[in-house]
Amino acid sequence: MSDVISDEPVKIEYKWNWGAFIFSWIWGLCNGVPLALLTLIPGVNFIMPFVLGFNGDKWAWENKEWASYDQFRAVQKKWSITGGVLIGFMVLFGTVIVSTLDVRIESDKLVDLILDEASKSQDCDKLFQLPVKDYRNYDSTYEINEDRIKASATIILMSDRVEGEAHVEAVQTNSVWHLESLRIFFDDGKVCDPISGVNGKRG
Repeated sequence: MSDVISDEPVKIEYKWNWGAFIFSWIWGLCNGVPLALLTLIPGVNFIMPFVLGFNGDKWAWENKEWASYDQFRAVQKKWSITGGVLIGFMVLFGTVIVSTLDVRIESDKLVDLILDEASKSQDCDKLFQLPVKDYRNYDSTYEINEDRIKASATIILMSDRVEGEAHVEAVQTNSVWHLESLRIFFDDGKVCDPISGVNGKRG
């Protein structure tokens, strides 16, 4: 154990070590616990973070020289805080990624509905020269209220020979999209409205 000069025996309190659990072998190299390198071995790496979290305090205290127990505890606290910040960032980043994927999935469904509706209109189908190869959200807002999603979107639809700007209002209930309004504007000024059946030139 570390040699600590004190008139009274130091009361050692071992706690769950979040720094050891989160940073595993990096924490081990910095805290005199080479056993943490086992986290680099496939198979063992799933178990070792928990072993380090449980035994990290004890092993670090016994294997590295510390000026005092207070210094030891302060160092471990910094590791834990850093780990907490990292976990928080990862959760935030993951939430953003999942939200982005959800929006993309719902956009895909909405575009499929737009194309299906447009294909039912002979004028839209002729103007648009389906199939569409790609699309991008130009200006879209999604209002989520419990089991209902309302979308107000401008989606750029692209085929091999023409590009259309779809202005759509839609509502999703029970995971199914329903179009409320749809107008597709083309580069040459033509307008297609497959829902109302009114087509013509951009006003």
